Amino acid sequence: MDKIKQTAGLALGAIRRHRKEAITLFSLFLFVVAMGLTCAFNVTKNIQINVDSKEKSAIGAVQTKTVSAALMTPIEEILQNEGVNITDDYTVDTDLSKLAKDVDVVNVTKNVKGTVIADGKSVDFDSTAKTVGDLLDELKLNVDENDEVTPAKNDVLTTDVSQISVARIEVKTEAREDQIPFGVEETVNDQLGTDVQNITTPGVNGLENVVDQVTYRDGQEVARNTLAKVTLKAPVNQVVEVGTKLPGGGNLSTGNRTEDPGSNMDLISAVVAQEGGHTYEGALAVISCMMNRADVGSWGGGDVISVIKAPGQFAAYLDGDYSKYMGAALPEVRQAVTDCMVGGKRSHNYLSFRSYQTSGSVQIAGGNWYFNEK
Repeated sequence: MDKIKQTAGLALGAIRRHRKEAITLFSLFLFVVAMGLTCAFNVTKNIQINVDSKEKSAIGAVQTKTVSAALMTPIEEILQNEGVNITDDYTVDTDLSKLAKDVDVVNVTKNVKGTVIADGKSVDFDSTAKTVGDLLDELKLNVDENDEVTPAKNDVLTTDVSQISVARIEVKTEAREDQIPFGVEETVNDQLGTDVQNITTPGVNGLENVVDQVTYRDGQEVARNTLAKVTLKAPVNQVVEVGTKLPGGGNLSTGNRTEDPGSNMDLISAVVAQEGGHTYEGALAVISCMMNRADVGSWGGGDVISVIKAPGQFAAYLDGDYSKYMGAALPEVRQAVTDCMVGGKRSHNYLSFRSYQTSGSVQIAGGNWYFNEK
């Protein structure tokens, strides 16, 4: 205790002896502290501020400015002074309470808000993610490479994106058994009427194994492509016996030469109606005769109009009696002309006819008797 008192006394004595020097040193100390504080509050530095509005029209056009701020100024105050929006609708990547001396760059980004629809559920988002894919990663929503994302994963996430949909796409290979439909074959029997059809061999469907690639979208099938087929049982075609004998005589044939009546349809139908009557069978018999003559080519020409207009042939045309049927409906006659000329259907192979019976002639339909000259 005595030593402490002795030491204090010595120090106090030294201060009294050097009072002026002590005051000077203390004043200098205060000056240095004051200067340090002044520098801290008045020395400035440059800070870069980047503002991303996330607008579609401004993709890749982040607004950047460099500002000068005192070292001890809070980041929040700097942003406010620069008019930068720092509401809840924006995200700042720097702690607003930090001082300028500790920060070089500040990024301010507008939040994008919306909904993601996937797997039958809706998830709201409020994010500054760069792309749609980044947002999905942020939400921990797994997306397969086959899945459909709208907008696309690589699209920039902007404020106009309010809804993102994810469709689950699944591609499977599936095998199935399927029937092979049987075909139908026709055989001609000229002893049976045209209204008779007999099934001589019943048709039997075949069976095949089919491998498909099936695409499902959210569990619903949207596409199916066949990859392979293997026949397990071949089909058996059905055979049908078809009669060609017409009620009034003659035999129906198909696959004959055809020609387009075109603008002459009205004239041809009128002549046929005058020569063979208004029934389908009578008209088919007359037009068949005309087409048979056109095939031969020695009855005035190689087409029906030439045959009709040939000298000394069809009285209906030569006498002009056909004119009363020009423009008439004549539905059965016109159908017969169409079937014969366009469809290749004929009811006989005769080249001539008369309205009365002669030796060797056959009455087919329409009151006419058909024959071939010897």
